[in-house]
Parts: sequence; structure tokens; C-alpha cells
Amino acid sequence: MKKNLKLHRILVALLTILVIYIGIRYSGFLTKNANIPRNGGTSSIVLSLEDNFKKNDYWSANFNLLWNALTDEMDSENIKNISSKNKKLIDNLNKKTFTKTNLKSDAYYNKYGYATEELKNAIAKDLKKKFNMNSEIIDNVDWNGEEYYMYSALYKNLKFKYKFQNLDKEMFKNKDGVAYFGLKKNGNKKIREQIRVLYYKDINNFAIKLITTSDDEVILSRGAKGNNFLEVYQNIQKNTESYDGSLVFGKNDELKVPVISFHNYEEIDDLNGVELPLTKEYEKIGKIIRDTSFKLDARGDKLMDKDAIAMQEELLDKDTRLFYLTSDFSLFIIEKNKDLPYFAMNVTDIGKFQSDL
Repeated sequence: MKKNLKLHRILVALLTILVIYIGIRYSGFLTKNANIPRNGGTSSIVLSLEDNFKKNDYWSANFNLLWNALTDEMDSENIKNISSKNKKLIDNLNKKTFTKTNLKSDAYYNKYGYATEELKNAIAKDLKKKFNMNSEIIDNVDWNGEEYYMYSALYKNLKFKYKFQNLDKEMFKNKDGVAYFGLKKNGNKKIREQIRVLYYKDINNFAIKLITTSDDEVILSRGAKGNNFLEVYQNIQKNTESYDGSLVFGKNDELKVPVISFHNYEEIDDLNGVELPLTKEYEKIGKIIRDTSFKLDARGDKLMDKDAIAMQEELLDKDTRLFYLTSDFSLFIIEKNKDLPYFAMNVTDIGKFQSDL
């Protein structure tokens, strides 16, 4: 195939699917293109752990793994057309903070090359074989052989061994009718054992870990500070290391987690125009397409003001700890015994993360 002596445009497609459920299988998380929400009022993404996030941002590791694979084949110092707008992002990506050592190889996939029908068919075949899934993103590409195409996917399907309780719908900050799951006081012992306390200072400052049947762990936290997901996660670690209270989720403790279910399709131009020496000629990055589906629930179904919280605590046993995620919180998913999470969320408006409910 002859290549024109000009810059080719790279199309980067990223697919992140993380499904955590109990009871019934969640399917249909990839819809036909005509029905894919164009960011559908949901959250937006950041591309590296070190990028400062805004409210209701999320991050997943698949783009970082793709970037690492690309830069392993080239001299990252030869990246061209870097602007003041994206220099910080490129610097963060080139740090390679997250590497494939933090994620099992069977959870992610990437492939790149000129956009030929052969590449399209290879990607479709690989996805079916590795994840038993299809991706409608590849149907949106003009497979004319002229453009350079990079595809990355991250797929996880996690389960809890024991079903959590479905709780009454209540408020999350100022939003009413929010669906929750969790565990009430004197809850089932087997369910309690899949909850690990990392630390607890008060109802506004704590972190817990939910254990799944795989090697994946879901970390939920309120009050951890940081400008980016790496800082927040590191602060959770510091608080965990210094905590000298009980790590056992006791029979008097209570857990309340909002159900999360969203499908977000977003086109990102943060690296638009950046040129990479991927072939004999430089390849120019065009849009990055991100298609993310996420579901977290118990399956099987009021942010109180300050005075109301104080009143409730007086009615509970002295050793009761309330792990209530009824206001701003962070979520991380990490493989057991790994150094860094492969997925992160910052939730301040729960409505942006319940678009599929």
C-alpha cells in the first residue's frame, strides 16, 4: 500500500467496560451507534492519573497502556506539535505511572496500524475471542487505509459473592430518589466479611474496600483530598497506614452506597494535532473516542443535614460507624496486591452517574 507523503491522522478509540453486579447479568452495555449518548449529560474523563480532575470526572488505564505501547516503539522526545494546552498532559503520560504490571493482560487489549479492512477484521476477531464482545466504535471509522488507527479496550466483569441489601431510596446531597445498596446494622455476617475497613475518622472521612470473587477490589472513600486521582489514592493509603482503629466491619456498622450505572460516549480533542513518529512519516493524532460503560449495584434494589446526622448518631450504639456515601466521594478499582488502581471516579453529582437507571 502506497502512503501519501503527508501527515496521516490518527484516530484513537478507547473502550472501557467495568460491570460490577449481583444477582442478574447486566448486558446490552454497548448499544448501536444511533443510540449511543454523546456524553449524554454524564461525566467526562481525564487521560492520566496525574491530570487535575474537575467534578464528576473518571479515569481508566487503557489509554495509558496504549500510550506506553506506542512510546516504547518510538523516541518520546521526538513528539512534535506540542502546544501549551497539551504539554502537561503529554508530560504526565510520558511518566508511565501506570504500567501493565498493574493490570492482568487478559483485562485489556490494544492494536494499531493503518485503517484497512484487514485491521478492522483483526480487531473484531480479537475482541470476540478475548472478551466475547463487539465494539460499535470500529463501525464509525472510515477504513480507507489512509489514516492511522489506534484501538484500546479494557474489560472487567466483577461479582460480589454475597448480595448486598437493597436500601430505601434517599437523597444524595440535594438530589432526591437516589437508589442505594449496602448493609444495615446487624446485617448478615457473610456480607460483612466482604467489606474491609481501611480507616474511619467520622461520617465525612473514611475509606472502605469491597471484596469481589476475583482479585479485584472496590475502594470507596469520603473526605480524601487531592487535585488528581493519584493524590487522592495516595492520601487514602497514608490514612490507612496510620489508622489504629478496627479494620473489621462490625455488626453495628452500616454501609450505604449509591447505585451507579452509566454509558458515556465522548470525543476528546486534548491531543488533537500532536504528531508521533510511528512510521517512516509522522502520524497526527485526531480525535480520541471514548466509550465507557459502568455498573455498580447490589442487584437482587436523604442526605441528612448536619443536625439530623448528629441526632442519628446519638440513637446508635457508641461503637457504630456510618459508612454513608451520601455526598461527594471517590471510587477506585484495583487488582489485589497491585500498586495502583486501574479505574477511578470522582462523584459530586450522582445524577451524572445514574443515567442508565
